[in-house]
Amino acid sequence: MTTVTDNEGPSLPGPVIAPRRGLPSGRAAAGALLVAVAAVGAFVLAAGSDEGYRTSYVVAITSVEAGAPVDGDDFALRPLGLSADVAARALTDASGLEGATAVRDLAPGDLLSATDLIGAPTVDGRPAGAVHEIAFPVPVERISARTVNGDRVTVLTTASDGRADSTEVAVEDGVVLSWVADADAIGGSGAGVLTLAVNDAETAIGLAHMVRTGEVTVVRTTRATADRYPDSFPAAAPNDVFVPGPAGGQAPAGRDAAG
Repeated sequence: MTTVTDNEGPSLPGPVIAPRRGLPSGRAAAGALLVAVAAVGAFVLAAGSDEGYRTSYVVAITSVEAGAPVDGDDFALRPLGLSADVAARALTDASGLEGATAVRDLAPGDLLSATDLIGAPTVDGRPAGAVHEIAFPVPVERISARTVNGDRVTVLTTASDGRADSTEVAVEDGVVLSWVADADAIGGSGAGVLTLAVNDAETAIGLAHMVRTGEVTVVRTTRATADRYPDSFPAAAPNDVFVPGPAGGQAPAGRDAAG
């Protein structure tokens, strides 16, 4: 028998069959599941889960500009874990905040403290409803340079009756909505425009009259709202009549200052 051999080209390798990888064992699958559960738990903790916090704090949930009033839609109680020094300054009770005035700009998520808000003006111990906004010029040397939106101020006017000068209270504990100094006011001279919130129309009329007929001095009383000013200086004679002006809208002889 004759054998024929083909030598015209290299021989080709035969097909290679790779072994199949086995499925993970039960122990490996359980280990992977534990790793996944641990990763989810770490994510929840990093996201700031509030479970386990027993104390809730007042937090802004909307943006509020300084000098603007707040209402119940602007804040909420959120359970938080705070360090002792931060917790000591934070508000934990939202009661009484309705109608309060923001002293600084607030953004959603801001933790509120007592220094961020000034209580709403009151009449006879009750929060005032609508307020009247009145603007008038004030010489820059007769108002504190530290005056900011939300401050409480008492407005004094000094006038002469031809015999002597006297100073009277036009508004006590008015709320500053804005104070805009003249850009050209240099070296303690010049004027600006002060806008106040007052409780009623009678107070607004009295203030408008008194700032036109006397020299205006604005006293920043944010840190001294409990102090009461005398009606006038020197003290009025019994028969003298004064223009109504306190924030509560009462005549000076029996006025109730806005709280």
